[in-house]
Amino acid sequence: GVKGGERESAEDMIKDVSAVKAKPWMTVGKISSLIFVAEWMDRSMVSTMMLAASGNTLAVIGGATAANILTSLLAVGFASLAATRVSERLIAIIAGVAFQVFAVHTFIEGP
Repeated sequence: GVKGGERESAEDMIKDVSAVKAKPWMTVGKISSLIFVAEWMDRSMVSTMMLAASGNTLAVIGGATAANILTSLLAVGFASLAATRVSERLIAIIAGVAFQVFAVHTFIEGP
């Protein structure tokens, strides 16, 4: 059978899917807000600001938009594929280990 916590989590996801179907624009708003806050003043935003300061604003907007669309498509595609083949726990472990590896690398090599 399904463990207690996993069952509750699955039931919550089913409710969330129903809510998404009922109010898709609300979900789009939540996702956009989450990504906006996560990206605010990170390296890619600072790099985009520096590139825009070079004077070719339209090229920077086009390049940044294309890059963000591509990375979002890849992230959603890989996540969808992984979700059907790998447990959520394993994904969390892999993400945690990768985060730690990047942290050590940044510590040693510098930003």
